[in-house]
Amino acid sequence: MERMRKKYGKRFLFLLLFLGIYLFTFLSFSVKAEEERGEVYYKYYTSIRIEEGDTLWGLAREYGNEACQSVPSYIQEVKKMNHLTDDRIHAGRYLTVFYYSREVK
Repeated sequence: MERMRKKYGKRFLFLLLFLGIYLFTFLSFSVKAEEERGEVYYKYYTSIRIEEGDTLWGLAREYGNEACQSVPSYIQEVKKMNHLTDDRIHAGRYLTVFYYSREVK
């Protein structure tokens, strides 16, 4: 019984070591590939108060980043996040929007 435990214990440790090396290598190459492209953006969320005259299109141009997402797809995601069924937004209400930044906040 003790012999089997040692045998499987060594295999388990070998498997853990192999997985650790594999994950480290994979993550290193992923980060390096993003850095080589030169533009790494982080996605953040915020709540804004809608002002008179605001439109989803205008908010998409203000908060969106065309390098990461087109204006129409930005609008669709904001509508989905806020459970909007059409493009109408009303002054005085709050809306959750997202934006991209190169800074880690």
